[in-house]
Amino acid sequence: MTASRPGLTDRQAAILALVAAGVTAPAVATQLGIKPETVRKQLAAARRRTGTTSTREALLIARERGWMSPR
Repeated sequence: MTASRPGLTDRQAAILALVAAGVTAPAVATQLGIKPETVRKQLAAARRRTGTTSTREALLIARERGWMSPR
């Protein structure tokens, strides 16, 4: 985690941003050079950190709390 995003790691924020842009989990994995399972685990961690059960909710809360850019 960083001081600018105390609730998310840089990786979680990057993955959420790509998902928000409409990129699928397998495509996110390819773009970032990681395994699709890593994407799924990072999304699950982001949901836990935001206290949500859906990636969409996690994204909205992360933006609301200033943990990632609004768009």
